[in-house]
Amino acid sequence: MVSKLETEMRNASRNKEYEKAAVIRDRLNALDHIGEVAIGIKDDFTTPGKLAFKRIECYDISNISGVYAVGSMVVFVNGEPSKEDYRKFKIKNPGAAGDLEMMKEVLERRFRNKWPLPDLLVVDGGVTHLNLARKILEDCEIDIPVVSIAKGQERKKNEFHFSNHAIASYIRKNRELEVIAIKLRDEAHRFAKEYYKKLHSKDMLSD
Repeated sequence: MVSKLETEMRNASRNKEYEKAAVIRDRLNALDHIGEVAIGIKDDFTTPGKLAFKRIECYDISNISGVYAVGSMVVFVNGEPSKEDYRKFKIKNPGAAGDLEMMKEVLERRFRNKWPLPDLLVVDGGVTHLNLARKILEDCEIDIPVVSIAKGQERKKNEFHFSNHAIASYIRKNRELEVIAIKLRDEAHRFAKEYYKKLHSKDMLSD
């Protein structure tokens, strides 16, 4: 029964039926709770949103004027970092590429691989980055909701942009999932910057 419900929940999420996925998630939580009480384990309900989007990926670009340009992919599973799934991308032609072109390269390279598909995709950037990710997924015939997060005019406010109204409504009602998305964006930025610094330091040592 649990396996069937998990399959139904994932299918509902992929079909953008997020409220239905949440209802199924709650049923699974209730079943887990019954099992835990039976064996005396302390109740620890799964936070809303974590199971509806079990695997979430986020992407960011780090460079200065195209030099040592890199991209990062970070993965959260059930709301927690899955560092064994992190990936680094060295941009192949950084000098001739702007930020969008670099993100395009990273996303295309990622979806050419047979890695597990995410349930939700997050990119660092605004509407143009959101539309870029949507176009690449469409070209790959992959139906995954996309969220982009920009810093805002004063780089202090997180501005969310969504690929459809359903995911917008779902995340706006789910503060925990919103917080996880921001953590993902920050982690992707940290991971990309760390790789950029590593390449820069390596090049300086070789001079």
